[in-house]
Amino acid sequence: LTFSYAFPAIGTYSVGVEVFDDGDASTTATFDIEVTAAAPRIENIGRVVGREGQEMVFEVEITPAPLDNEGNLDAPVRLLVGPVPPGAEHEIIEEDRNGVPVLIVRATWTPTYYDAGDHIFRIRAEGRINEVSRTRDVEIQVDEAGTPLLAAAGGTGRRGQVTLYEYGLEAGVVTFTARARIDIGIGASSLAYNTNGQRVFVASAGAGVAVVGTREAALLRMVPTGAGTQAVAYGDDYVWAINSQTNTLSAIDAQTLKIEVTVPLIGMERPADIVWLPAGFGGLAAPRLAIVGAATGDLGLIDPEEVLDGNGAFAAHGVIGGALSRVVSDPSTGTLYLSDGKARRVYALQVDDFVRRPDAVDPTGIEFIFAPFDLLARDGVLWAATEAGLVRIEGNNEDVTSAIQARGLGALPPGIVTGGQLVISTSDRVENLDSDLNRIIDSAGGRIRRLAAFVAFE
Repeated sequence: LTFSYAFPAIGTYSVGVEVFDDGDASTTATFDIEVTAAAPRIENIGRVVGREGQEMVFEVEITPAPLDNEGNLDAPVRLLVGPVPPGAEHEIIEEDRNGVPVLIVRATWTPTYYDAGDHIFRIRAEGRINEVSRTRDVEIQVDEAGTPLLAAAGGTGRRGQVTLYEYGLEAGVVTFTARARIDIGIGASSLAYNTNGQRVFVASAGAGVAVVGTREAALLRMVPTGAGTQAVAYGDDYVWAINSQTNTLSAIDAQTLKIEVTVPLIGMERPADIVWLPAGFGGLAAPRLAIVGAATGDLGLIDPEEVLDGNGAFAAHGVIGGALSRVVSDPSTGTLYLSDGKARRVYALQVDDFVRRPDAVDPTGIEFIFAPFDLLARDGVLWAATEAGLVRIEGNNEDVTSAIQARGLGALPPGIVTGGQLVISTSDRVENLDSDLNRIIDSAGGRIRRLAAFVAFE
């Protein structure tokens, strides 16, 4: 038999039970129940499951224990959170629910790519009056995702090279080492990678697009887009390659590694750089490719679907001026940044403004003492690697760190290096930097022009 009863207060209570049989014979038993103070209630949310590199968010509610049957509560509740997984953060939210003070622990954690396994997020709650506590361990399961890598394109003009760096963990410390150096022929000026990180595509001015397998750490194929292949971008399972000698754009099937179509870039001479803009970027209804011309100083947006149909006409095309050599995008703001090496200037423009008025756009010009070697734009911040140092521009604020002589710039995705924000190449090193531009970890590597950190998923 099971009985339930809420005792009105702390103390010792005598409980008697009398049992009768069919003949009306009975027996009686009496026993004492010691009623102690109740502990706060901590919600049981079950097991939390996530993957390396992906943010996990969960909430746990804590309610105070009753003091008696009159509705009085043992409040406020004192909370102690910890231990928690390294890098996990939390906030405590207070809510009043019909007079009941409820506390909510809201936890966020992005596991690194070395955190696969089981973890504990511990919450301890204690009543203020009776000082009775309860502890709950939230079990967290992190599934393995892939291998963090960095691809670097560089070398000499006659010997293009791709270097694959691998991140790892030894004795609790993140490591960063060169796994392979792959020769790709003449020149290596631009790179991109596919969605699962299994292939890296590099523009080689001597012959075409070099395809490097990250699992094989080898050159898989040279796609013959011709001498003069200047830059590449990846989007919608195609590699998009521009050729500065033939003024053309080629679409390469990223699965078969075959050229599907090559179209002339009408009205543009010496295309210098290309970037993929997904649907939604700056209000775009459909994806676009942004291309800049060095000889004509122009910017063009082209519809990839039209290219696949054999049409190389720009959907929007306008002259910006100068000798444009680089274009990068900031997805958070819908901004394009165009580098004019001749004028030592970087132009900033909103893509939606350009789409509406490509012939009348008035971009913001940012002056530099030295022309940038490379640009990176993320979260409203423009980074520029220059001879004067690493330049950081946010709004009207500009900071120059002259001690950092970078040549190539790349963003560090969350979970690869804890606290990491940038990866840069210098004259002889590749360095991972935190938000204060302190070096976290580095490795040897010189003559590197372009960098990309990513995860090769299994």
